[in-house]
Amino acid sequence: MQISERIKSERKRLGYSQTDMAEIAEASRGTVANWENGIGGPDANALSAMARVGVDVLYVITGDRSFEPPRKLTSEEETMLGYFKEASPAARRAAVRELLSATPGEAPKPKDGNNQVNNAPGSIQVRGSGNKVMSRTRK
Repeated sequence: MQISERIKSERKRLGYSQTDMAEIAEASRGTVANWENGIGGPDANALSAMARVGVDVLYVITGDRSFEPPRKLTSEEETMLGYFKEASPAARRAAVRELLSATPGEAPKPKDGNNQVNNAPGSIQVRGSGNKVMSRTRK
C-alpha cells in the first residue's frame, strides 16, 4: 500500500471527508484529493495537524502502526490475572518465582525468602539475597 492509499485509509477510518481533512491540514480539498491520488504529499505541518485529530502519521509514512491494540486475553489468562491482582505482595512474588523456575532454560528459584520483584518493561526480574538478579524477557 502506498502513502497515498494510507492517507485515504486513515481519513476514512476517522470518518472525515476530503473537505474535512483539507480544513484540518489547512489545504484545499483538491490538494487532499491529489495526495490520495499520489500527486504530492502533505508537509510536516499538515501531518502534525492530521496527527492531532487521530491520524496515525507513522502508519501513513511507513505503513507500520504506531499503536497495536493489545491482543485479547484468553479466559484462562483473565482468570489468572484476576487472582494475581487480588494476591498479596508475597503471593505475587511466589507466583513470579514459580513461573520463572518452571520455564526451561531460566535461572533457578532463589533459595531465600527475601525476594523483591521488579517488573521492568518487557522483562521480569526477581531479586534474591545479595541482589542476585534473575531475569526473563516477556514474549
